[in-house]
Amino acid sequence: MKGVHYRRILIGLFSLILISNCGEYLPWSEGPENEIQIFVSQNDKKVAKELMEKLLFRQSVDVNPESYFTVRYRDPSTFDQLQNRHNIVLFAITDLKNDNGDLLINQLISDGELSTYAGADPVWVDENVFSLGQVVAIIKGNTDDISSSLKLKSGWLFDQFDNRYLKRISEHLYEINEQTDISEDLFKRYGWTVRVPHDFMIVQEDRPANFVKLGRDYPRRWFTVHWIDNQVGSELHRNSLKSKIKNMAKRFFSDYQFIESTDLPWTINKINIDNREMWRIEGRWETKSANASGGGPFISYIFIDDSSKRLFHINMLIFNPGGKKLMFLREMESIVRTFSIDYEKPSRISLGTIVLLASSVIMIFVLWSLWSTWKRQKRLKHSKLEKAKLSDF
Repeated sequence: MKGVHYRRILIGLFSLILISNCGEYLPWSEGPENEIQIFVSQNDKKVAKELMEKLLFRQSVDVNPESYFTVRYRDPSTFDQLQNRHNIVLFAITDLKNDNGDLLINQLISDGELSTYAGADPVWVDENVFSLGQVVAIIKGNTDDISSSLKLKSGWLFDQFDNRYLKRISEHLYEINEQTDISEDLFKRYGWTVRVPHDFMIVQEDRPANFVKLGRDYPRRWFTVHWIDNQVGSELHRNSLKSKIKNMAKRFFSDYQFIESTDLPWTINKINIDNREMWRIEGRWETKSANASGGGPFISYIFIDDSSKRLFHINMLIFNPGGKKLMFLREMESIVRTFSIDYEKPSRISLGTIVLLASSVIMIFVLWSLWSTWKRQKRLKHSKLEKAKLSDF
């Protein structure tokens, strides 16, 4: 990760040189990436908690559940110190006059910082407002309007933060030594592929059964893909998803079972990734043997790919006794988002490297321009001195 920070510092320095000549500079977002900063006045904090925690307080399905996001409530007076954090919510109820949360939003609008803000809707979202890689939400209006809008947009608003979070994870995950050779081999052998991080490997292949397992240790993680051919005209129904997961476990995970209890019910949601409709299922798995008890959370994605006429089931498991699990599952979820039935070998030169090279060229150009300007001014000064000498005669 040090290389990431060093490169960002270099890019930032080069960009600063350029922007000092060309315009405005936005820094990189900073701070914990799964924190959401909610700037709200003391008067509005109670209402904000009632509405926002229902929306953002999502937890993993596990014996010791972990929160997807940590919510921090901040006084609007601290905004200048925290405006470059990854996830920001500006919350204000307009029922009260001269509320400092409302004043903060109005000030940012008048200063042009929120120039695209559309005030007709109580819930507004934009990216890269105060820093790069940032998501900013404004929630402003009377209590009834805010409550009604959040009921309609609760899933959508959570996804705005979650999708950007997964994108940031992906940027880190593929920062170094992406294994494009494995991705290419998967496509050649099976007609589908995913981007493979540097520390994953293929640990099991069952070609007749259409099953592939990728994995890594410390902590132990499995990323499996199972598919069924010739699913022409097939449809997926919510009621059939659980049986598909349990049947897959019986077939390919002889030592484990996928269980559901009243205390830990599975969550099932329909989502859309790159215009592909998928079912996302989250639950818990456990070992069958009492002598080697263990377990943890799992996440499955089940979908039908229309172009290949295949039903795909992508499953992610983690085993990390006593340790954190959700972050590693989120990393594997970012791998799911690279799934494709088309393969184009990525360039060995990363986007960050391209930006760095471009910034270097720009820096050289700027330095050359400054040097040329200095030389030209020196010549003009010398010429004026010569003219002054001649005028003395």
